[in-house]
Amino acid sequence: MTARTARDNGPHSDLTAARGILRAVTHTQMLIAAIVFGAAFAIATIAQGDVAPGLVGGVLGGILLFLVLQRVHEHNEATKRRKEREGR
Repeated sequence: MTARTARDNGPHSDLTAARGILRAVTHTQMLIAAIVFGAAFAIATIAQGDVAPGLVGGVLGGILLFLVLQRVHEHNEATKRRKEREGR
């Protein structure tokens, strides 16, 4: 990792990179990603002329993305706690 990369990624980037764990994503960031995905999917599908499937698919896709991101976050937190316990 170069000095510039470490500086750009913040003060804890070296520590998290050494552990092999990415920085945590907040629930707000997960929600924003899900909303953007759902809106993009809905707009793209509606543009093709399918209004109802576009709206339903956008909502379900956004919910699914949020749930998957939340589950990945929980898994990463559990892995981090397990590694910390084993290190003691």
